[in-house]
This record gives sequence, C-alpha cells and structure tokens, in this order.
Amino acid sequence: MDRDERSRFTVLIVEDDAANRDYLVESLMDEGFGAVGVPGGRPGLERIREGGIDLVVTDIRMPDLDGLDMLREIRARREPLH
Repeated sequence: MDRDERSRFTVLIVEDDAANRDYLVESLMDEGFGAVGVPGGRPGLERIREGGIDLVVTDIRMPDLDGLDMLREIRARREPLH
C-alpha cells in the first residue's frame, strides 16, 4: 500500500497513557495514515459516532471503559466505522 492509499484511512487510537497515545498517532501519521487519539473507551465511542474511522486500535485496560467492553458496545450498536 503506497502513501496515497494509506492517506484514505483513519485509525482511532484509544489509549489512556498520553505518551503512548501520542507516539502511536504520530507514528501512523508519519507513515501516511490519518490518525486520531482519544484518552479512553467512552471518548472512543463518542469519536466513532462522529464517523470517518476505518480502524480502531485500543488499549485493553483503561479506567473508564476497557477496550474489550468498548469493542463489544461498538458491535452491539452495529455502529459503522465509516
């Protein structure tokens, strides 16, 4: 996949550790992807509802809503990632 193809995809990074979140977002953007970071599961769900997300990368252990529960909620609501 070349840089032009990667630029069409937006990855949501759900990570409560700010340094890790910033590193992942920056790394993806350096590779040409669109990337957005949020600090937890609930903000992740809110961002998904806004649309435009193609892929979710999430931490598992987070204080507000863990990553697996967040993914279950996405599936239960059948919210599209686009």
